[in-house]
Amino acid sequence: MVKRFGKFFRRGDIDKVKYDTTWDMAQRIKNKIIKASKNPYNIDIFGAEAHKFKLKEVASLEEVERFEKNNNIILPKDYRNFILKVGNGGVGPYYGIKKLDVSKIDKNLSKECILRPDMTTEEWKEITNIIYGEDVSDEDYDEFSDECYDKVYGGLLYLGTQGCTYNMMLVLNGPYKGKVIYTDDDGNKPFFTYESNFIDWYERWLDEIINGYEIFWFGTNMGGNEKELIGIYNSTKDKSTRVSAIYGMGKLREITDETVTFLENIYLNEDNAEAKSALQMLAKHKKGKAKKYIIRDLEGDYGDVLIALKLINWYYKEDSSSFIEAVENCFLKQDIIDKELLKYMNYVLSRVEKDYSEEYKKLVYSDNDELSGLAIYFLGKAKDRYKYLEEFKFVLKSENIKLVNSSLQGLKGIKDESLIPYYKHILDKYEENIDSVLTNVIKRLGEQGGSVIYILEDLKKHKIKEVKAEAYRTLNILEETYIK
Repeated sequence: MVKRFGKFFRRGDIDKVKYDTTWDMAQRIKNKIIKASKNPYNIDIFGAEAHKFKLKEVASLEEVERFEKNNNIILPKDYRNFILKVGNGGVGPYYGIKKLDVSKIDKNLSKECILRPDMTTEEWKEITNIIYGEDVSDEDYDEFSDECYDKVYGGLLYLGTQGCTYNMMLVLNGPYKGKVIYTDDDGNKPFFTYESNFIDWYERWLDEIINGYEIFWFGTNMGGNEKELIGIYNSTKDKSTRVSAIYGMGKLREITDETVTFLENIYLNEDNAEAKSALQMLAKHKKGKAKKYIIRDLEGDYGDVLIALKLINWYYKEDSSSFIEAVENCFLKQDIIDKELLKYMNYVLSRVEKDYSEEYKKLVYSDNDELSGLAIYFLGKAKDRYKYLEEFKFVLKSENIKLVNSSLQGLKGIKDESLIPYYKHILDKYEENIDSVLTNVIKRLGEQGGSVIYILEDLKKHKIKEVKAEAYRTLNILEETYIK
């Protein structure tokens, strides 16, 4: 007798049995699950504490067929084979694969899936405006949001959570049937994974664990090893595919000298998007090689500078001092600086024992409100904030309430009577407690001492409840300190 596919056959009859390829698939995956569970490279396997590398019992054919009939669908072949032959949920990417509730009836499963991988951000915003748009009235949201949600997310089967607001979904119909996509409950555009079906996506996850790849954001970059990714890059002229192939190297444990040369050639000879992605992979895998290119980019235009600063912050936190001179030179130009650049420059500059407050001081007076706000925020962390009171006062007079609040935040703990008229001006200017500006002012007033008690007494009569409450609270503290 010979055992095949879980049954015993006479040797003469074994050739008459139709070969079941799904049995091979199931055994192959189960073997890989065992290997992956041993985590040979001791990598961080996000979500493993939830699924513990355990499969749930398989679903029966009768259950699956009943589910399909009740919901007027045919499950994608690979997923169907998985829950029938491997397990109905359990171990899988992120927090694992959710068990299919075979008793569930959901009219949305049979709806047309309207999502596409090439859908533009503008298209996405248009079809989801009722759900996620900022200008939608409460009445329209209440009346139309459910219908809109069902249309946008119709034809998708929930596979599990990635944590926070992110989900894994399976496309049930249309040209992308069988693909796994990632959605976000906060309204970001869905991401289509690279694999054409559930099994390839699932097995790739196991393979990457077994090979020690980085899988924290599994599925968001292209699969494949060095050789395969270089092959994909060289086989196409499509810029998007080329960039994806380069970024696919980010998951690798290490790269060979041949690949380093490959990336250097792209950085030196190709267009901006490919060059930036190649430089990032060099910074991730070969920091010494990338350093000279990053310093060179700090002397370039806006886009080059921003990418270079980001790379320093991502990959050189322990060695950022070697970039200080180049970053300082860039900072002192100031004609190219905006909020994004200033933020990343400060990340680097803050790691050295040097005070750049005088440079931030100049930027407070910028016509760019975002830049001015960030500069006043940094001055709020200066060692001698009293030295910059005029800058804080200048921002307190701004028409931009976010800037006003940034200045109020930076003045926390500062006692100076010259600030009181500016605080009174804000109280007179705003009738509503927009962005908590009035309660923030009251907190700063409370730091000025007994001379402001009369102002707080008047605020006890304020029409806004939280303003009155803050006035009472601050008065109680002052009276305990000064009247006793």
